[in-house]
Amino acid sequence: MTWQRPIIDIRYAQLRAARAQRAGHWHLVVQHADYCLEQAEYADDRRAIRYFADKLSLAYRHMAMFDKAEHYRNLNAVR
Repeated sequence: MTWQRPIIDIRYAQLRAARAQRAGHWHLVVQHADYCLEQAEYADDRRAIRYFADKLSLAYRHMAMFDKAEHYRNLNAVR
């Protein structure tokens, strides 16, 4: 499992997503969680993929974008 970016960059993005979620800024949650998901896919880290796919699914549900939420929920189930 090799991460493309330093793990600290991904951790900071995860923290920014969590802060945005607490503030209800779902578009920022999507932005940061998507970055983290891309990095997890690059590293082929299945647990991280499931985690960030779940975060994206939650964010899209809050934004009433149910098709995208379902896509990430299914991605979470497959991996």
